[in-house]
Amino acid sequence: MSGQNNNCSEKAGCTPATSFDRYADKYDYYLESCLDVVCHQNGAFFHKLKACYIEIVCRKQKLRRILDFGCGNGGLSAVLVQNYPEAEIVGYDVSSRQIASARERYKGRARLSFTEELRSVDSYDLVVTACVLHHVKLEDRLDLLMQLLRFVGETGRLIVFEHNPLNPVARYIVDHCRFDQDVALIYPCQLKRLARQAGLTIDEMAYVSIFPWATGCFRKVEWFLRHLPLGAQYMMVLSKGKKASAGKLVL
Repeated sequence: MSGQNNNCSEKAGCTPATSFDRYADKYDYYLESCLDVVCHQNGAFFHKLKACYIEIVCRKQKLRRILDFGCGNGGLSAVLVQNYPEAEIVGYDVSSRQIASARERYKGRARLSFTEELRSVDSYDLVVTACVLHHVKLEDRLDLLMQLLRFVGETGRLIVFEHNPLNPVARYIVDHCRFDQDVALIYPCQLKRLARQAGLTIDEMAYVSIFPWATGCFRKVEWFLRHLPLGAQYMMVLSKGKKASAGKLVL
């Protein structure tokens, strides 16, 4: 493989960078205005919640390099660098203004960097993409998954978080969030089909964000209920199957 840089989200039909650039200065405001109406929580709470579930499903993995694909202004990346003190965290986003915001917000943080370009030779123990796929055109979602697969190491994993289309709270937030206008939510069954087409193995599928409270007892109950379609979001944990590990795909 070559070491060329790739803006792979734009190649795969993501919402153009200029769309996210337009909302960069007030990204948190627009998001939290919607969240406050339905659950009185902010974006930081949900970053921590995602990181909590990542820890659960990756507890047996040694994570040295983590890619946060579609990192926005870096909130989840910053939580991950705290939770994994031996890991290098790279946040990638198509929006140059979001990347600039993340760099300014978290400047000086060791083992944490942000970029608008990814090298095809890079490999990660974990690739996380949180609420990105619904911004991708329907016909381009498989292509993006296959491109993300290129960054997953042979024993690594890809974790996808998405809004649950069956949850009315999630629907409300998406319908009223400025940077989610005109998106098409992706159902778990659709993501499973795309994952299998990409040659990925589905290790875990869990509905999360059932309770908007932070205490540990709710997390335990939520994990127990993870197979019921109750959560505002869902998490799919994917790993390389035979087709994926054959290394025939090219960015």
